[in-house]
Amino acid sequence: MPGGGGGPRRSLIVHDVHHLLTGYGTDFLGELELAGWELGSGGCSWSFVFWADRTVAALIGLVVSPKRVFAAIRRGRTCRNLFGRDTDEVLGLDFEVLKRGVLG
Repeated sequence: MPGGGGGPRRSLIVHDVHHLLTGYGTDFLGELELAGWELGSGGCSWSFVFWADRTVAALIGLVVSPKRVFAAIRRGRTCRNLFGRDTDEVLGLDFEVLKRGVLG
């Protein structure tokens, strides 16, 4: 199934697209915030490894920067993430259309 399913590569693609859509950085704190956002926006669908990684990162974030990570979780609850979507489809969509679909 092209572009669908799980796997670390597909999870990383979706995760990287989330960085672009949400504006959370790729530095340490940005990764913790994005972990909170990804969990708040529906979790990691088919990827057990990403569920575990995002949960640990969000917990670390709640210790390191609780206000920012709680804010990211709350923001995520108003959004829909891309885990579980066909990655080929996601990569083929117009950025602004994709952003409106995820962030509302």
